[in-house]
Amino acid sequence: MKKGGVNKGLLDHLTNILLYSTIVVIYVCCKEKLLEKKKIRQFRNTLRKFERLIDAQQKKCCTGVSLAQCHVLLEIGEQERATTGQIAESLRLDKSTLSRTIDGLVNIGLLKRLSHPKDRRYIPLILTDQGKSIC
Repeated sequence: MKKGGVNKGLLDHLTNILLYSTIVVIYVCCKEKLLEKKKIRQFRNTLRKFERLIDAQQKKCCTGVSLAQCHVLLEIGEQERATTGQIAESLRLDKSTLSRTIDGLVNIGLLKRLSHPKDRRYIPLILTDQGKSIC
């Protein structure tokens, strides 16, 4: 689909590259203590502005769910099926925090927990038809 003469898929891809590149640079700089506190605060401010822009775009995609829930839905949609641990690792979140988000999505019918015939500890999650329609 074209948006303003630009392929939307390409625009999304470039946005992701920019976001991940920025995060990697900042992570490395912070880890190596290459940034002053002032620069870190400026980056966090810019990141919050970026999150607000994403939130505005999210309203077109993930209507009726929070930004955190939207991230989970998009991640599971991309992986097709994933465990809480896999999603936590991908999104860099604590499993206990993520569990509450997932419980909420299961309760409103956007996610479904599957059972594993041999390992009851392994519980993959998939999008329901309703969950697929949101994103």
